[in-house]
Amino acid sequence: MPTAAVPSADAPATGTPNAGAPETDAPGGDLANTGSHLAPYAAAAASLLIFGIVLMMITRRRAASKHS
Repeated sequence: MPTAAVPSADAPATGTPNAGAPETDAPGGDLANTGSHLAPYAAAAASLLIFGIVLMMITRRRAASKHS
């Protein structure tokens, strides 16, 4: 009857979860850039909002000066 070979404690483990994973040279601190840059859109929205408020104030003052 053949006996099964028992690996010694010094033998490398097989069947590890990362056995087929490729090794990368990238440092651990680099992350993927998946976020959105909202600063330009927020600045444009704020500018348009301020422009609209100023335009509304000008038209109301003109209308008020015509009626008085």
